[in-house]
Amino acid sequence: MIDTSALTSMGTLVAVGAVVAFAVIFALLRGFGGDPLERLARWANSTGLHYVAPVSGELLAMFVGQVEGRRVEIRVARVARGFGVDLPTTLTTVTVGSPGGGAVCVLQPAAWVMDRDGHEVGEPVASGDEYFDERWSARADADADADAVALLVTPGLRARLLAADADGLVIELSPRAVAIPMPGVCSEARELDRRLALALALISPE
Repeated sequence: MIDTSALTSMGTLVAVGAVVAFAVIFALLRGFGGDPLERLARWANSTGLHYVAPVSGELLAMFVGQVEGRRVEIRVARVARGFGVDLPTTLTTVTVGSPGGGAVCVLQPAAWVMDRDGHEVGEPVASGDEYFDERWSARADADADADAVALLVTPGLRARLLAADADGLVIELSPRAVAIPMPGVCSEARELDRRLALALALISPE
């Protein structure tokens, strides 16, 4: 004779197990219930960066500290988007070095024709390296010129950007800093690690 109470108990255990498994998977997908800024804060703290209170209405969060002897700053800010631009209204920027003064040069994949804010960009400045120029475009800031770009886009920097971990990124260069922006709130640890490691590798000695 079949013990129906045992079958009922087993069925209940299976059902409970399925619910628990689903809850765990859902929590993993949602980052254990934290929103993107919370996940970013946890990553920043684990990296040795500390929170700095926003000083303007556009700035949502900022984390600052030293990594490998370099100043690192992570900013999450609101940005204005033009009509019809399908991009998030927030921007996360990883900066290594001394920020300020604006970018002299913006590097992005050669196939792209829009900048990080969805605006059309101007003609690229040739680096003299055809292989690099087929894959990356270097565009000077409005107040800079080709000579200023050439000083920053060195052979070593070009070689580093041809590595796989630089794919799909926008790189902003100034004489004292490297910044890597990303639309939205960048909160995935692996992606933040990638951006920080690349910025540290690209920064020139101050």
